[in-house]
Amino acid sequence: MQNEILDIFDDNYEPIGTMRSSEVHLHGQWHRVFHCWLLNASDKTILYQRRAATKRLYPGKMDVSFAGHCVASESVTDALVREGKEELGIILDPAKLYPLGVRRDSFCSSNMMNREFQHVFFTEVEHPLEQLFPNPDEVQEVFFLRPHDVLHVLLESSKSECVSWNGSRHTPIIVDRNDFITSVDNYHIKIALMANRFFEKDKLLLI
Repeated sequence: MQNEILDIFDDNYEPIGTMRSSEVHLHGQWHRVFHCWLLNASDKTILYQRRAATKRLYPGKMDVSFAGHCVASESVTDALVREGKEELGIILDPAKLYPLGVRRDSFCSSNMMNREFQHVFFTEVEHPLEQLFPNPDEVQEVFFLRPHDVLHVLLESSKSECVSWNGSRHTPIIVDRNDFITSVDNYHIKIALMANRFFEKDKLLLI
């Protein structure tokens, strides 16, 4: 929402005040968001979403399971639980979140500057796709991919087949590297590698 009030920060993640989100993105103020990756341990897969075509930033691109802003004075976990319900219709237990650290990310275009401190989490789910209810204003479709397939797509320019769900129907899709949001820190490769560690019950690394 363009009128929500966000906490803003300096380059060192020290709070410096509050501002409406529309102004935050206009002036490029650092602000807090979360990324929550849903992992199905039974199938050893990661849930991805495809962003709605109407999104201002990265329309139609593959993204984290769900993400969102933390409004002013809101805790990261409260924001995560709220947004999970709003974006995917899912209720999550904060006690079952696995924090992976805070990532700095920025994107600038001719009409916006988006600078984020991203609190990144894993959490386990057993929900089949049919039990998720993607908000069409935010999410075009969701689908599960194995970390192995993600790495092949990104590192070897291969393609991966899967089935997506938009809240009412399944659709066979083919994913290639152009579907992913690119990043200088190879974020999606890191997530796939860390998901493998999670499934193998290895100690998780920080992002």
